[in-house]
This record gives sequence, structure tokens and C-alpha cells, in this order.
Amino acid sequence: MKIFKVNKYLSLKLEGNKTNIYVQGKLFRQCKFLLLSIQVDKVSSFDIIDSIDEAE
Repeated sequence: MKIFKVNKYLSLKLEGNKTNIYVQGKLFRQCKFLLLSIQVDKVSSFDIIDSIDEAE
């Protein structure tokens, strides 16, 4: 198992084929992905977004 320690509170562990987030040694199960519902004809308008902070 590969472990990347971000700081004294956060670490990332590659377990199998998934990266899991740990906070103070406990598995963090919330907010692991962002689900978007985008209409097919509007998908190309999202191509220029590089960060979730840029999305409107």
C-alpha cells in the first residue's frame, strides 16, 4: 500500500486501485467526488474549465 502524507492531519492511501483520504488516521468517506449533470449539447462549453474554482 502506498501512502502520501499531506500534513500531520491528512494522508492519502492507494488501496487496491482507489485512493482513499484519511483524516487523523480515520477514513474520510464524504465529498470524494463531484457529480455534475450537464446537458449533452452544452458539454463543450465546459472544456475551458481547469479548476472547480473557475466553474460558475
